Amino acid sequence: MGYITGPVNSVVDYQVEFNGVLLGPGTAYDIPPVWNFLDLGGLKTMDQPRVWADGSWSGPDFADVLLPQMSIEVKGASAVLFAAAVALLRQTFTPAAVPAPLWVKLPGMPAMGIGAKTNRRSIPVDLTWNGNFSAAAVQWRCPDPVWQSVTRSVVLAASVTAVSGMVFPLHNWAAGTYAPPGALDYGSAAVSPSSGVLTNAGNAAAWPLVQVTGPTTLPFTVYVDGNPVTYSQAVPAGQTVTIDYKTGRATLTGGVDRTASLTSRLFSAVTSTSAVLYNADGGSCTVTIADISR
Repeated sequence: MGYITGPVNSVVDYQVEFNGVLLGPGTAYDIPPVWNFLDLGGLKTMDQPRVWADGSWSGPDFADVLLPQMSIEVKGASAVLFAAAVALLRQTFTPAAVPAPLWVKLPGMPAMGIGAKTNRRSIPVDLTWNGNFSAAAVQWRCPDPVWQSVTRSVVLAASVTAVSGMVFPLHNWAAGTYAPPGALDYGSAAVSPSSGVLTNAGNAAAWPLVQVTGPTTLPFTVYVDGNPVTYSQAVPAGQTVTIDYKTGRATLTGGVDRTASLTSRLFSAVTSTSAVLYNADGGSCTVTIADISR
């Protein structure tokens, strides 16, 4: 999916949570705050050398895989508690097939998360071991090197016709009446429960995650900045269609692939502020977004 799940714990300053396990102040794991979570791990560039001139032609640059790392001091009030803390650390930092949520809370900043896999784990055994203490270190591998905020959602009701804020005709000659005041207004006059605003305060594209819960009997369309994504099938009551704008896939409840039912696929990312509209004959639409940064 497009976003990782939020932290399981209430992460406070100088704490880190990985795959639901909390590290830092108040836990069995002290983490000296010399971290590289804010680094740009590297660049992949599309610059091409100029054959008959100095320098190169400029092309787009992309962030490379991120490899954040961190020291950990494992401690326990007794040999039993220390052994349990070591065992949990080994169980948490182990090879995995898919990334797990990594959340970090820096002072003065909101919690930020990224999908991460264990890349290295070091738990040396030395003379401090009998003192129920060990200095360890871990490193993660983040295949998608972008950080996100905790997600937020906008819930939209169905609107059978797209709301434009315009009413025609402006004058009814037979009745001798005019359109009501505000018929040509935009902005607040054009907003209905079926429309909303998506925001992204980061420096990278945020891809909406759309979930439409039935019942709908006609195809529905979601517009982001006027770009339509249309699902051509009915959605039964109690069923949910999830459209991941990042992957371009649609799934029905239970993970059933319904991507072929998308008849228009103008997936639009949010880079600052975007308008969203849900056009359907029923159901409700939840659009999830987050701040995304490299």
